[in-house]
Amino acid sequence: MNFKGFICFVFILILFMVSFPASGQAVDTGSTKEARKVCLFDISRIQKEEKEPGKEPEGEIFTEVIKDTLAFELKVAGFEIIDDAIWKQLKKKEAYSDDDLLEGKNAVILAQKANADVAITGFYMLDQKRILFGIKCYDVKSRRLAVSILKDGQAGVSFISLINNAIEEIIPRINMELSSYSAQGDTIEKEVVVYEDITFKEMIELGTRIKVTLHSVDEDADIYLADTHIGKITGGEISFESKALSVVEVRIEKSKHYTRILEYELGEEDQVIHLPRLGKVTHMAMNAEYTIFQTVGIGIGFRYYILPDWLFIHFIMYPYLQAGYLPETNSVLHIDNNLSVGYYIYFSPSSYFRAGVAVGLGWIPTIIFAPKAPVINDFYWDILGVWIELNLKDFIVYYKITGRFNHNILGDGHLNTGWARPIPVLFSIGVVWKW
Repeated sequence: MNFKGFICFVFILILFMVSFPASGQAVDTGSTKEARKVCLFDISRIQKEEKEPGKEPEGEIFTEVIKDTLAFELKVAGFEIIDDAIWKQLKKKEAYSDDDLLEGKNAVILAQKANADVAITGFYMLDQKRILFGIKCYDVKSRRLAVSILKDGQAGVSFISLINNAIEEIIPRINMELSSYSAQGDTIEKEVVVYEDITFKEMIELGTRIKVTLHSVDEDADIYLADTHIGKITGGEISFESKALSVVEVRIEKSKHYTRILEYELGEEDQVIHLPRLGKVTHMAMNAEYTIFQTVGIGIGFRYYILPDWLFIHFIMYPYLQAGYLPETNSVLHIDNNLSVGYYIYFSPSSYFRAGVAVGLGWIPTIIFAPKAPVINDFYWDILGVWIELNLKDFIVYYKITGRFNHNILGDGHLNTGWARPIPVLFSIGVVWKW
């Protein structure tokens, strides 16, 4: 007996001693029902190993141990294993490769031709001293994936315990998940048969399935997992199933909103994720503004975005009254007309906080409430304005500081030429309505 055979013998012997019922206990093989027939295909190694002359690939031992142990436990549980020669002959006739049988569709077709009730496929991968293996069980009659399991661990002696735990988990699930079977061969009637093709690359994604619920304030937003559309946000949420301890890429799309792509690391249990809101694409907006030192008045303005949410042209008209408090003085009305260009320099349209800069120019006609008083015109430059804002879904609240320089190039010079007085900057607060 070579070393590989000896190791196989030891593994099987240990599992036989652990799994075999104690003396005096009968194994329930379902005597009232005919045993289900299982087509147990070879356990395939995904990554190929170059075979050296005169030496067997070291990974082959895992192929035999996994399959032989699984076959033994299935027999103990009352299943009938179809002889390998039967399905291998069919495999040759259908010209299937080992990798082809990792695709669920092919495995079910071959198992059906072999008159099996159950098709079981599997794979494993070796990475230095670790092993990853997966097993899939298909109900041939309903053509559905009934059970899947994925395990990984050390490829040494502890592999015995790893495979034993996997089989202890999968056998009860096979009994529970597979459709009922009778000796008369009852047919399963379904209006629609949904069949899942699994390639050997997708086999790596086997594992414990968990429910993931996404909460969002963006009603009717389309949700994609990678490039697969899974539905819309309805009632503030959407749910899907995924593999535990995996990473999912969520893409959120909605008309007139910015698309967001996010990655989330999933845990071991069902998970609730609160998605950030989508930023609204803004093309136009109106605003109301109040400025210190322009006390009795308010400004109403309009924004047009050259680059949505980034670069805009802004016009605002700000009438404010300078009241005459003494008998010999008259009230004065200033109408501040301002045209500026603004640009956001910090943070994206989806951020709650943003900041920007602006430059502009203005014209202020002044009306004095006195007989035959002329209209006085003044012009100015807004050298630099800086603002910060709270960016909400439909409106913005901002605080702005503007450096203003008055000049007399075209006007009558009612205002002092030079920097604005009593201080050279204006402080404003405002609200913007976006659409």
